[in-house]
Amino acid sequence: MGKYALTGTQIATQEISGNSNYAQGRWNVGTVSLGNGASDSMSGSDYNSYHYVLFNGLAAIPKSGSMTCDAGKFTKPNYVSGATRPSASAYFGNSTGSAAIKFDTQGAQVSAAISLTAGVVSGNANLSTTISSALGNSFYTGGLGGNGAWFTLGDAGNGSVYLIVSYTVGLANGDVYRGLATFTCK
Repeated sequence: MGKYALTGTQIATQEISGNSNYAQGRWNVGTVSLGNGASDSMSGSDYNSYHYVLFNGLAAIPKSGSMTCDAGKFTKPNYVSGATRPSASAYFGNSTGSAAIKFDTQGAQVSAAISLTAGVVSGNANLSTTISSALGNSFYTGGLGGNGAWFTLGDAGNGSVYLIVSYTVGLANGDVYRGLATFTCK
């Protein structure tokens, strides 16, 4: 996901969740320094946000089997683009979802179904791809209206796996929102 740092005299992190194996949240106040030397300042007064997750890497991908995933932990998705900029009450949405992992000789076959609502408008994304190595990731792009995702796996401890999904969902009105979900799969 790149090298990012959050600095400033005022810093705000929202939707913090985690345990000893991972931490995720959403920055919306402060200056984010990007790995390429650029920076982006956020005041918290608009929809600008950066979603983050830190996690332990997975040592190896199993060669067979499947896992059932929980309902996931989500950051609040933020507006990123669209035909019309939403009102302040719809800068952020709410997401729910489900996910699944199946292992075979090709790697981890991963999928996630994300439902997102912002204001009175909603959208859904069915996302899937194959992750071929334990420390790898995979992208899914396609579908309607900007649906896409970046998937990776993490070690959740005790034989469990995190399925981490950085997603975009296109809503019925053409607006696109970005969020982050971490599913625990056993």
